[in-house]
Amino acid sequence: MSGEKFNSGMNRRSFLKMSGLLLAIPYLNACNPFSAKPAFQTRITGTNSKTGHLLRENKFPQPLRTEQLNTLIVGGGISGLSAARWLKRNNFNDFKLVELDTEIGGNSKGGKNAISEYPFAAHYLPIPNENFCELIDFLSDHKIITGFDDAGLPLYDEYYICFEPQERLFYRGIWQDGLPPKQGLNEEEKKELIRFLTYTESFKNKIGTDGLPAFTIPLELSSKDEEFMKLDSMTIAEYLKQENYTTVFLLWYVNYCCKDDFGSTIENTSAWAAFHYFSSRNGKAGNASNFDLLAWPEGNHFLTKKLMSEVQSHLYTQMLTYKVEKENGHWNCFVFDVQKNESIKYECQQVIMATPQFVNKRILAFDTGINWDSFGYYPWIVANISIRTKKELNGLQDLSWDNVSYNSKSLGYVNACHQTFDTDKEKTVITYYYNFSEHTPKEERLAIYTNDENYWQKFIIDDLKAVHPKIEELVEDIEVNVLGHGMISPTRHFRSNPSRAILEKGFENLYFAHSDMSGISIFEQAFYRGILAAKQVLNKTDERSS
Repeated sequence: MSGEKFNSGMNRRSFLKMSGLLLAIPYLNACNPFSAKPAFQTRITGTNSKTGHLLRENKFPQPLRTEQLNTLIVGGGISGLSAARWLKRNNFNDFKLVELDTEIGGNSKGGKNAISEYPFAAHYLPIPNENFCELIDFLSDHKIITGFDDAGLPLYDEYYICFEPQERLFYRGIWQDGLPPKQGLNEEEKKELIRFLTYTESFKNKIGTDGLPAFTIPLELSSKDEEFMKLDSMTIAEYLKQENYTTVFLLWYVNYCCKDDFGSTIENTSAWAAFHYFSSRNGKAGNASNFDLLAWPEGNHFLTKKLMSEVQSHLYTQMLTYKVEKENGHWNCFVFDVQKNESIKYECQQVIMATPQFVNKRILAFDTGINWDSFGYYPWIVANISIRTKKELNGLQDLSWDNVSYNSKSLGYVNACHQTFDTDKEKTVITYYYNFSEHTPKEERLAIYTNDENYWQKFIIDDLKAVHPKIEELVEDIEVNVLGHGMISPTRHFRSNPSRAILEKGFENLYFAHSDMSGISIFEQAFYRGILAAKQVLNKTDERSS
């Protein structure tokens, strides 16, 4: 669960310059099936879905007390934290942020064991676009950007720039360097991939009639020119068929990218969203290229901790908001304190809903006019697997940061220990991602929640054996994070969805901040939406005081 990975840096640009294919070195790894009962534990952890499911029962005690508060932020993911940080930096302190889970961070939480820290979902940040000044400032404040060169370009802490090798693909029985791979494709596959990537590259210099770039981040700054917007009227699968893309590899590659970033297949992903994935990044740096990315062992939990450090005194966990209603010019927010088993009523002048729409539909106690069913989220599992000897796992080759198998329906795995100078370290943690999007989201959710630890252990190990036959002997522990609702899936017509317009506008003194209203669940979008909501709070406060 990446967050709009810029997949082809070498990848895309140098692939387009390639003139020939190199012979691949055979992958040497003896197959020695392990038949004994696994001697390791598998456990299910992660988001507190049990607390969240209390919303369905809706059996909360009556509030024991009422508190007056200017602003309540509902939701402790990146958008909620970003909103809180912006309020705090502008000397606004009359607010609280409440989060139903035991940990802050949403899809940017992480874990830790004796080997390493590791992500529970989102795991990197691409070099930000140069027009995103607020994000550049945040990274500078926390020394992720260490300075600027003579041209004014940011200089990133090189420890955080993802080391080589970054990506590889297990294709035709061997590991190929790069994604798409630098070698191993036949001439027809290579020709079609070059045609597709050349076209996506062409969008990077296109400007709409409204003066805005065809695709950029934040998404809201992208052009609304009909030349580009018409792509939202079809799926990317329909577009590829229309343009006579037929090679199995090209279709697999685009499908992989859609599943990786949107949690949905090419059959139900907007073509506009897919082209945004490939064409929206123009990040510049003095010591990194625009296809580089920033990575940490714990993934984006690293950034979560930086945000939390600025607003710690305003954060409250295990606090489930179960109803929001309007009364006499203010908002009543009813919150259940899980630890104390009691409810609190907050009378608020303003509210920031930094919660996904599948939550909002259960807690907003008024007619919003929003079609909640137009927001779809497929489930995921993210498994952190402790490996006792990574060299035995991988034969003669080094692990890449990102490792993907062409023959698997998974999204592959990330090496959590990649960002370390201790190359002789024997143990590692690999973070394995699997998106379930072949049936309806509801059907997929019902299926995954019926499975126990033994099922997931076999499911994961059987999949990884195809590329690592000895993996079962090398696992020390598996921690499975089951995500019933992953990132938002931008379907056809999502950009023109009337419900998105309602969310953009919000209601009187109630503002929406979650990244799913943009249709793309990446760190930058959540960070941006949080700032927008906080600015609305500050503007309203200024109006009242003037």
